[in-house]
Amino acid sequence: MLLKLLTLVDAKNAFALLGNEKLPYKLSWMIQRAIRKVTSELQEYEKINLELCIKYGVEQEPKGSGIWRLLPENNIVYQNEIKPILDEEVEIDINPIPLSLFDFAPNLEHPEVKYMVFPKVLLDLDWAFFNDEENVKKSTTNKKENKE
Repeated sequence: MLLKLLTLVDAKNAFALLGNEKLPYKLSWMIQRAIRKVTSELQEYEKINLELCIKYGVEQEPKGSGIWRLLPENNIVYQNEIKPILDEEVEIDINPIPLSLFDFAPNLEHPEVKYMVFPKVLLDLDWAFFNDEENVKKSTTNKKENKE
């Protein structure tokens, strides 16, 4: 799958949210594999980003914390350097995750309440999921039309 690096940067945070949830085994396995691949792909970007933050920022207190804050006056220069990197396309081998795997009740005392996820997570990961229920509905509809 060919994706912009920016898409993977956004995906890392969204996958981190999902990665901290208690999910069914198959879904957990698919998500951890995706997290591992995204994290691996972002290693070089994170090195470059840190170099630019050091170049255009200041280290937060206490010294030696390794946390850098970009200086406002350097924001445009930083953006001009990082944007071409974020626009680069990378090939990443991730199997899309069926949305139906999220259709479970995390609380056995309230099985009517299904697993919920923030829309922002789905927005950042829309490329990583597919709606397998739509495919089932289309397939069923096509079979009915063929019989008539």
